[in-house]
Amino acid sequence: MRLNAALMPSEDAVKHLAAALRDPAGEQDLVHWLRPGHWTCQLAAFGNVSRNDLEPIETLISTEVASRRPLDLWLAHVVALPDPGDHHIWVEVHGDTDALAEVAFGIPDWVRPSGFVLDRRSFKPRIQLGRVTSRTTPAFLEALIERLGSYEGPVWTAGQVLLGHEARHAGETQDIYVVETELPFGGRHASP
Repeated sequence: MRLNAALMPSEDAVKHLAAALRDPAGEQDLVHWLRPGHWTCQLAAFGNVSRNDLEPIETLISTEVASRRPLDLWLAHVVALPDPGDHHIWVEVHGDTDALAEVAFGIPDWVRPSGFVLDRRSFKPRIQLGRVTSRTTPAFLEALIERLGSYEGPVWTAGQVLLGHEARHAGETQDIYVVETELPFGGRHASP
């Protein structure tokens, strides 16, 4: 399995964004959209690992995650093709992003004792929503950004880091995100 560490937005945050993404012009098929259950903010990618590797990764990360408080986050600003060679549509993650980056940039150090060498440059506080296709038009992307470039969703609390991977189950037409384990934050949550 191609394991990663990620955060998943709350159900309310997902529903809010999914409602905002509904295209009033009915041109949803111009983009290959990921299903909302697949929307994750990837913190680290471990590559292809065996089930035997999962336990030491879980052990090393869980101690560190448990020493941190839950994070208040929200989704805002839908962006398309933000980097050269990037063919995706994203929503940015805002809020406790310094603490979020600390976790993402810490994971490579935390798992190094088990022999994993991870690229810490891959983290960006955003969630992939879809990718453009040969049918995607510049006009569609412009209208999408006009409509959702200033999007702002509700605050949600990230209470755990997920270790999971993409998989396709029988009868499914798209990959889904499969959670192997949840590693809870343990610090006290600050009141707003």
